[in-house]
Amino acid sequence: MVYEENEDVQIHPSRSEVTTFVTADLIDEKKPELVACLKQNYDVFAWSTHELLVQNAEPDVTWKIFVNGSSTLQGSRIRILLILPREDRMQLSVRIDYRATNNEAEYKVLIAGLQAARHVGATRVLIYSDSQLAAQQLLSTFEKSNALLKLYAEVFEKLKADFQEMIIQKIP
Repeated sequence: MVYEENEDVQIHPSRSEVTTFVTADLIDEKKPELVACLKQNYDVFAWSTHELLVQNAEPDVTWKIFVNGSSTLQGSRIRILLILPREDRMQLSVRIDYRATNNEAEYKVLIAGLQAARHVGATRVLIYSDSQLAAQQLLSTFEKSNALLKLYAEVFEKLKADFQEMIIQKIP
């Protein structure tokens, strides 16, 4: 997996949490144009799970969640793609301001994915993760030996109780 250098861009003048990332290798002439467009249209995007508005959530359908957590020397990032029953898509990306291992980032993204799904009213979820370790540990196939990962697993199990059905699928 290739990791690019990213530049933080504050989108809203008075809300510091409304930021995004622009790849540092974007052509210099295009960067101001892109940033101006994002600032002008900041209200189109959901900047937190609290701003996600899903009306008429259908309780008996399965929502799909694709998750990916990664860690580099520059920091960690989690990405969530939530696919609604009618194939609408919500994408979340969060930078973690402290250094986490890849496994910690993978657990964090699984937890954040469940939190996002719960927030929008999903009761049945199918989570796709590329982390064999996290998926297998949460399915109790692999033993958890790391104390922090055990704590994350406990948080995940508590969140899992909010769902009628939750399946984790390992993807390549």
